[in-house]
Amino acid sequence: EIYTLSLHDALPICLLWEMLSGALRKEGFQSKAVHQALDLCLSCKACKTECPVAVDMTAYKSEFLAQRYKHRPHPLHHYVFGFADLLARMGSIFPALTNAVLTGPLTSPLIKRIVGVAQERKMPRLAAKSYRKARSVSDETTNVPRPLIRQNAAKPEGQLAAPQVPPQVVILWPDTWNNYYHPQTLIAAERVLTQAGFRVQIPKRPICCG
Repeated sequence: EIYTLSLHDALPICLLWEMLSGALRKEGFQSKAVHQALDLCLSCKACKTECPVAVDMTAYKSEFLAQRYKHRPHPLHHYVFGFADLLARMGSIFPALTNAVLTGPLTSPLIKRIVGVAQERKMPRLAAKSYRKARSVSDETTNVPRPLIRQNAAKPEGQLAAPQVPPQVVILWPDTWNNYYHPQTLIAAERVLTQAGFRVQIPKRPICCG
């Protein structure tokens, strides 16, 4: 089997190797060339499985960025995406106002430019009510398990009634994107699990997706 290494794949590896071997000793982790090359990496980890020598560029990129910004401020878009859960939680207090700002003809292009989002992309819209909020006030997700087997159910004479079987508990994780942007996905998932006989529970406090 012949593995073809494209220039797109080889460039980050070659530059990173030069830096680690000392060729870029003066610049080190502040090398603009290495940073621009690693910026091509999508962190998809395909290289780890497809590359014959299992080069994990995602791990190298993460370590490079960690060293590059050690004791240094990150670019603004790093904080925006890093605190996506917190920003969504704050925006969900007044979702209509937040959506108006994110998608407005004047404000949307400005926000995209500031946070580094392509102008062709559409900014995500917050749902009118998050899954957690809808779950606490709506009858659509009652979280009632399938009826238990009755002890008094009719049984042939001489046989004992089947004992009650408590439903198994399953944890449903309301991640950032489904909780604030697509709550209908989590509502549907809870319905399916409930109808299957499970008792659905969610974490007591918000948990980000990573």
